[in-house]
Amino acid sequence: MVLWIEFRVSAASFGANSRIVVPAILQTIALPTELPRREPHFTRNLAHRNRRETPNDLDHHVSRREQWSARCWVRSKAETYTPAMPHEYIQRGTRSFEAQLEERTASVNAAFLLPHLRSGMRVLDIGSGPGTITLGLAEAVAPGEVVGVDLQESMVERAHALAAERRVANVRFERADAYELPFRNGSFDAALEHHVLMHLADPVRGLREVRRVLRPGGVLALRDPDVATAVQWPMTPELERFLELRMRAFALQGTDGRAGRKHRQLLLEAGFERAATRLVTWGGGSPETLPSSVRFLLAQLDGFRRIALEQGWLDRAKLDAIATDIRQWGERPDAVTFTVICETLGWVSA
Repeated sequence: MVLWIEFRVSAASFGANSRIVVPAILQTIALPTELPRREPHFTRNLAHRNRRETPNDLDHHVSRREQWSARCWVRSKAETYTPAMPHEYIQRGTRSFEAQLEERTASVNAAFLLPHLRSGMRVLDIGSGPGTITLGLAEAVAPGEVVGVDLQESMVERAHALAAERRVANVRFERADAYELPFRNGSFDAALEHHVLMHLADPVRGLREVRRVLRPGGVLALRDPDVATAVQWPMTPELERFLELRMRAFALQGTDGRAGRKHRQLLLEAGFERAATRLVTWGGGSPETLPSSVRFLLAQLDGFRRIALEQGWLDRAKLDAIATDIRQWGERPDAVTFTVICETLGWVSA
């Protein structure tokens, strides 16, 4: 089997004069001639869908510390990407994670889009969730209209209730699929997809659909984390297991937790005229920031728990151990976490 190590780094994210430093640990990695048998990332196919791995499978991979420190992937040249299963949102019905969504606001999570909005514009929020960001967009373009769409009916109902509670009249919500938006061509001036692209098995198709409903000169704002950049420090075996579980969950769904680094490429492939990306970070390492980071990580784990149990990757005891370790890590005086967030604007030709 022919193997190679592929480093996925976006040069545009660092600038022409930046240096990419290869972690020193690579100097000591000795790859065995035959790797332990595993389901590689991004290579599952429909034949594997019902295969159940043993709870110890995650323990027999090539050292996760080496893999994650180097951020590298070891793959066979014969492997090709095939979505593993019909698309389903990883956190569907996870109440703890939905509670985290309600903390998001336009002033923070869509700040990079707000300077491009004007009074009277018509804006589409795809994957609007509970509507907290959407209501902020409505305020920015009033008396223009904002439409929020989400695949989950429960989220649409929650957003309706929040709009009524806050008495926001220039917003409406409806259930819709990102691949088949129920709107005429060229009917919006701007659109937002916040943490949506990373959950789409066919992101180019989704972006082409957004481009269809945008007017000439319209702008689309994308915001996605690059989960492969996630750091929790000090690292522990259970935190490593959590990082591995998160990437495997995305791979199983046929989606890409690293979609953020590909924003510009995907937008151009979808027919947008130009695109620009900036990077921000999420996380921190202080008594003020760590509690919210811990709550978010635990909420994520709740969604991954269902998948891990269904697939037989981990048993309940090991999942509980991960949750306990996250809580204990958050209480450490030296704990820090950060993830790169990619914020991108793409424009339709005028």
